[in-house]
Parts: sequence; structure tokens; C-alpha cells
Amino acid sequence: MELEELKQKIDTFLDINKELVTVGMCDITHDSGMGHLQLMIDDLISLSEKYSLKLNVDKRNDVEFPWKVSIPELKIYAVATNKGVAKLP
Repeated sequence: MELEELKQKIDTFLDINKELVTVGMCDITHDSGMGHLQLMIDDLISLSEKYSLKLNVDKRNDVEFPWKVSIPELKIYAVATNKGVAKLP
């Protein structure tokens, strides 16, 4: 899948999610207001490498998963352990 097609599909998916939330469905985003999709750190790294996209790494106030790694351009992120962050390119 080309990058632009992936972006479009994610945007469409998030738009459908917003519509469904208004009729009582559960919100599929897990990021406290940003509206991004969550995935596992290994998958996030793979997408970053496949599409040559920059990863943003931010410290979180969490003992088990102290890192948030994101690709804002795709509206996706992962929470990660120290071991997960060590895998970053």
C-alpha cells in the first residue's frame, strides 16, 4: 500500500470512529484526546522504516510503559517499555 493510501484509510477509519461514538459505540482510540490509533511498538517501527517516516519519542509518567512513540503524520502511536525503545533505529 502506498503512503498516501494508508493515510487516507487511517483518516477514514478515524472519521467513521467519531461518527459511531456519537451513537454510543466505544471509541477505538486509546490516547486521551489526540484521536490516534494505537499499535504495538514493533509494528510502528516497521511502518516507520517502510515509509521512511520519523518517529517521535516522548517520556510518559508510567512505570511499566514509560515511553510514547508516534508517527504523527499517520496518526498512530505505541506505548513502549525501555526494552521496546531500545529497538528504535
